[in-house]
Amino acid sequence: MISIILPTYNRGLKVLHAIRSVLSYSGDEIELIVVDDGSTDDTVEKVSQIRDPRLRFFYYKPTKGVGFARNLGIEKASKRYISFF
Repeated sequence: MISIILPTYNRGLKVLHAIRSVLSYSGDEIELIVVDDGSTDDTVEKVSQIRDPRLRFFYYKPTKGVGFARNLGIEKASKRYISFF
């Protein structure tokens, strides 16, 4: 029912907390789309550790900015409604 888009860049310390917050909602009506804008820290490794079918992760490089990340998330969304985290 809802796609939640989380753009991120070099937020390895905080991204797990944000992801767990969204995925703590029990139900198949959501999908969380994390779009990494070319992080150079451990963000990719941290997100890759999470195994949940509701999580979709996209990484691209070089950085193109938060606008591009949001638009990519919208493009990849499969639910009826879209929200940004």
